[in-house]
Amino acid sequence: MGPARARARHQGGMMAAPSYARDCLAAFSHALKYDAIPDDAVHAAKRFLLDSLACIVGGWNEPSARIARAAALEFGGRRESRILLTGEKVSALNAVLANGVPLRALDLIDMYYALDHAHPCELSVTPALAVGERVGASGKKVLAAIVLGYEICMKLAEITGNTRKGWAGTATLGQFASPLVAGYLLGLGRRQLAEALSISGCHNVSLAVAYDLPVSMMKDTLNVFAAQSGVQAALLAQRGFTGPAGVFEDKGGLWPQLESAATANSLVEGLGAPLRITRCGFKDYRYSAVAWSHPALEALFRLRETHGLRAGNVAAIRVRTIRRATSQINNRPLEAGFNRLDTQFNGPYIFAAAVKFGDLAPHRQNKARDPEIQELARKVVIETDASLDPLFPAKFPGIVEVTTTDGRKLEARVDHRRGDPANPLTDADIEQKFRSLAARKLSATQVRKIIAAVWSLERIADVNQLTALFKRVR
Repeated sequence: MGPARARARHQGGMMAAPSYARDCLAAFSHALKYDAIPDDAVHAAKRFLLDSLACIVGGWNEPSARIARAAALEFGGRRESRILLTGEKVSALNAVLANGVPLRALDLIDMYYALDHAHPCELSVTPALAVGERVGASGKKVLAAIVLGYEICMKLAEITGNTRKGWAGTATLGQFASPLVAGYLLGLGRRQLAEALSISGCHNVSLAVAYDLPVSMMKDTLNVFAAQSGVQAALLAQRGFTGPAGVFEDKGGLWPQLESAATANSLVEGLGAPLRITRCGFKDYRYSAVAWSHPALEALFRLRETHGLRAGNVAAIRVRTIRRATSQINNRPLEAGFNRLDTQFNGPYIFAAAVKFGDLAPHRQNKARDPEIQELARKVVIETDASLDPLFPAKFPGIVEVTTTDGRKLEARVDHRRGDPANPLTDADIEQKFRSLAARKLSATQVRKIIAAVWSLERIADVNQLTALFKRVR
C-alpha cells in the first residue's frame, strides 16, 4: 500500500471523539475515500459482494423470498432499483426487501465473531446495490460503501454486545451501518449522516425470538428490515429530517438500554485502522447451517472421511464447544415436522445430516422426515465445554467424539472453521460457490460475466452495468 493509503488509515484511527458517538461515525463515513482504502480491503469488498450475490441467487426460490418479492412489487415506488433476477424495478427501499430476504434464506452468508456477532453483508451489500442503482454510483463508490458498512457493523459488534440480553445482534447494531452506507452513496454531508444514524437507530431494535424454534420467516427478514431502516433514514435525512443526537449514549439510547459499557471513545479507538472487512469470515456453500455449528461440523466431516463413518456404523456423537455456540445451536430433539428454517439451527439435525450426506449443501435442509437422520439425531449430544470459552474469539474450538458400533472412540478438533480468516476461502472457492448456487437460475454466460464484473468493479462507471447482468434468461 502507498504512503497516502497508510496515512489515511492512520488518520482514521486517531480521530478525536466528538461530543456524541453518532458524530464520530458520521465524520468517519464522510471522510472515507476510495483512493485511501488499502488494496486488501478493496479486494475483500469484491469477495463479499460476489459471495452475497451467490447467496441471493441461491435463496431466490425459497418461500420467504417469493413472498418478499411479491410484496416489493406490490409496494412499488419509483422505478430505480432492480429486483435482481427478474429485472423489474422498484424503489431502492423495496429492492432491499426483494433482494435481502433471499440473501439470508439459505444461511450461507458471512460471519464475524466478537463481543457480539454480525452478518455485515445484510446491512452493506443490498443497500449499496439498491441506492447505488438509484444514483448511478460508480463501482468504486459502491465498493467504498461496502467497506464502510462492514467497518461500522464489525466495530459495533466488538464494543456493544446484546445477543445474550435477548436482542438480535446484527439487526440491532446493523441499523447504524445501513444509514451510513445509503447516506454515503447519496452524498450526504456530515450533519445529514449523523441525523440518518439517529433516525434509523430509534426504531429498529430487534428481538432474538426470531431465531427460536419453530423458526419463522422472520429469521430471513429481521436484518432486511434494519437495512431498509437505514435507506429510509438516509432519504429522510437528505430532506432535512432530524433525530436525537444521543441515540447511542443518552439515558434512553442504545447503550444504556443494552447495559453496554461502550462509549464514544471506545467507538473511535481503532476505527478504520486497519479496516475490519479483511477480518470477516465466509461460509462454505456445503455448510448450509448456523455458523455456530461449523467448527464441530468440520471436525465431524474429517472423522467421516478419515474413518468411513456412515449412518449404520455410528453409535453416538458427542459435540463439545464454547458456551456462545451452544446458546445459538438449538438442541431440541429433532421432529419430523421441522422445516428448512428449523433444521438450519437444530443441532441434532445438523450433525445427523452431516454423517449421512458428508455435506450440508442447501438441498440437504429439508430431510427431517428421513428415518436414518431421525435415528442418528437421537444419538447426538451437544455440550458446553467451559475450558474452551477463554480461547474465543481468537479461536473458536469445536470438538467431536464419535463412538462407532464396533466400539471405536474417535475424536477430532477444529479451532478455525473453513471460511474463518485464519482458514480462508480462496477467490476460486467463492467463484465456485457462485457457480453452484446460480446453477439452473442463470446461464453460463451470465455467470461468467457477473464474476468478471465483480472482480473489475472499480472500472465500472455505473453499478447498473453489474445489476443488469442478472435478469433471468431461462
